[in-house]
Amino acid sequence: MQDTLKLRLLSTDEVATIREKCLLLLSQMGMRVDHEGVLKLLDQAGAQVDWDTRDVRFPVDLIESAITTVPGDLTVKGAEERHDCRIPHPDGLFYGCTNIQSMLHWDPDEKRFVDNSAERFAKWCQLVEVLDEARICAIQTPMDVPAESAEVHALSIQLQNTAKPLWMHAFSREAVPFMFELMVARMGSIEALRERSLVIINPGTVSPFIIKEMDAEEILQACHHGVPISSDGHVMTGVTSPMTIAGSTLQNCAEVLGHVVICQVIKPGHPIMMTHFNCPADMASGFATLATPSANVQRSAGAQVCKEGFGIPVSACPIMTDTYCTDGRSVTEKALGGLISAMAGTDIAYGMGRLGGATLASPIQLVVDDQLVALVKEYIRGVQVDDEHLAVDEILAAGIGGSVVRSKHTLRHCRDYV
Repeated sequence: MQDTLKLRLLSTDEVATIREKCLLLLSQMGMRVDHEGVLKLLDQAGAQVDWDTRDVRFPVDLIESAITTVPGDLTVKGAEERHDCRIPHPDGLFYGCTNIQSMLHWDPDEKRFVDNSAERFAKWCQLVEVLDEARICAIQTPMDVPAESAEVHALSIQLQNTAKPLWMHAFSREAVPFMFELMVARMGSIEALRERSLVIINPGTVSPFIIKEMDAEEILQACHHGVPISSDGHVMTGVTSPMTIAGSTLQNCAEVLGHVVICQVIKPGHPIMMTHFNCPADMASGFATLATPSANVQRSAGAQVCKEGFGIPVSACPIMTDTYCTDGRSVTEKALGGLISAMAGTDIAYGMGRLGGATLASPIQLVVDDQLVALVKEYIRGVQVDDEHLAVDEILAAGIGGSVVRSKHTLRHCRDYV
């Protein structure tokens, strides 16, 4: 039976220990939630709310109850069914996602970085539409639209230029309802949006342990509109989370688990993924790194905890690089990160097209990454062992010193490994 190549960085006991400590952090320290409406819902559900500080402590039984109601599978839907992403992947693989929020694009003609624009982002979305492995198109930041509503303009561009699922994120609390109104308008009704959700939304944490009003509102609106969620922890190792891989893995899991509890309190059974978008600090400069070994090991350990410890699907940002050009280093870093993350069971791998820093994107890198993701999938796909693939009859028919070049079996499978 075919299976994919797997990697377990943690033992079963270690996963259980990290799970236990996640519950300890959320029950004894909790999180700050800057959203009055969500605080009221948490209070009604039995959480301990300090109304002066807006800090919330989650009872262990409330956390455990939330974990049990999260679906183990979901479908990230685009405007057209042919682009839907079923999670877990039917073949045990993963889905590639492009990079988010980029304000600068590499211009291959001018050979320099230029401001992202509505036109450039539209062309980017059109490129994503025709690439095989870029299965989800993440929102970016065109710089020639009003800054106060840049994400609304960007979402409109996405909806007009690709039918693939969209990775959505607001940049301000005020924009959140407008983005959902735009999606309802695209589908014709809120019922139609609930049936075909178009996007997966990406709220995050201001690490350590703060959920802004904007992100809480994203969760609230997503639950109301039937849009799946993929919540980030955003820990910065050595700055907002412990310097150690185990400590930062624990904190990222705990922060995102807080999102899970909020989501399930609002709407039990709503689909949510746990996301690992961690950036270890370069302690010499203070800069955030994206593609160091510790970053990728932490993401992979976190993926294992989320899947084995909580039974919740996982997204991460492994297709990353710390270089600012498409070169051997960018390919090496993205390939290593993508491979270890895929082996650890990540369901959505983010970062296609991204270069170093938080704002850079390159259409050239996007095409390279499309091929890279295809190669990573071949490495982890596993080996099919059955009569058709063992091909004993073909071996016997060719005989000693023979050839299978003209065999129908060769013709059937010659494209399988391209």
